[in-house]
Amino acid sequence: MPNTLLLVKNLSKTKNNTEILKDINFSIDKTKVVGLLGANGSGKTSLLKLISLLNHPTSGSIEFDSKPLSIESKNEIAFLPDLDILDAKARISNIMSFYSDIFYNFKKDIALEILDSLKIKPKAYVNRCSKGTREKIALALTMARQVKLYLFDEPIVGIDPVARDLVLGIILKYKKPDSTLIISTHLLNEVEAILDAALFMYEGRLIANKQMNEIKESKESLEANFKKLILAQA
Repeated sequence: MPNTLLLVKNLSKTKNNTEILKDINFSIDKTKVVGLLGANGSGKTSLLKLISLLNHPTSGSIEFDSKPLSIESKNEIAFLPDLDILDAKARISNIMSFYSDIFYNFKKDIALEILDSLKIKPKAYVNRCSKGTREKIALALTMARQVKLYLFDEPIVGIDPVARDLVLGIILKYKKPDSTLIISTHLLNEVEAILDAALFMYEGRLIANKQMNEIKESKESLEANFKKLILAQA
């Protein structure tokens, strides 16, 4: 499968004797924008952590670009988690220098361009920035990495509609042209227009994997499709 970037087979994760991911199977082709959709607690973050190697599965496997997922794969995966990851005492410019040292594919000029478009000064200290500004800084750092796979965990939650459009616009503008995106969110209406496919999660299970063409042919919205899938689980 030369066009497949990510292949997940029989993936399960147990934590504290509770199965939080249950026999997940899917594949994602190169260059696609895929929504990882579901309510809070459905397993989206747990799945992203396995793909980004921040955690390890109890069983099953993940292949990345036709090879088993490994430490080497991390060089080509950029993960923006749903939490504050920045050193509060550092200047933004110092964090960029750190990224330049540890990521060979980090492009400082791209980070500076994004920060400038957001009217954020590189010399600013992180602890003097608002929560929303810190999230934008983290976004700039993530998009400045030119990788094969970008993972976003709820990148538009907690921000106003105008800012949501801005964040999604930056993601699409600055991603590496041949890269693949996985965007985890429960805000289905906000991402529907940019997706090629959607993975629907419910209680740790993947309940559907649909192409957006299929959803459009149903004459119903992404959210309407999701609600039907959830009702079918009852």
